[in-house]
Amino acid sequence: IVVDRYITELRQKRKDCEFGQNVDDMMGVKLVFSITDSRLKERLLRDKDLTLNKAIEICRSAEAAKTQIQAMQLNPVVQDASVDTLKKTPHNLRPGQ
Repeated sequence: IVVDRYITELRQKRKDCEFGQNVDDMMGVKLVFSITDSRLKERLLRDKDLTLNKAIEICRSAEAAKTQIQAMQLNPVVQDASVDTLKKTPHNLRPGQ
């Protein structure tokens, strides 16, 4: 997953930074602003209580959904539009009449 690779790179680079205790906050900000999908970015920015872990989970879900949508578009499910109907016989007629 792309977001996992990105977070791994950020965690490796954070060793060189001096963010102190705000490392996760800074990584979360970096993650949000690196996102190119405007709808996903807006969703993350609307969350007042966004944490790095929550942002990662939301991004993972968005990536998984996008992958599933692409797979469905490549292999659309053909739905059978035919409907079986029951043969109706009048109630007052009995077999053999």
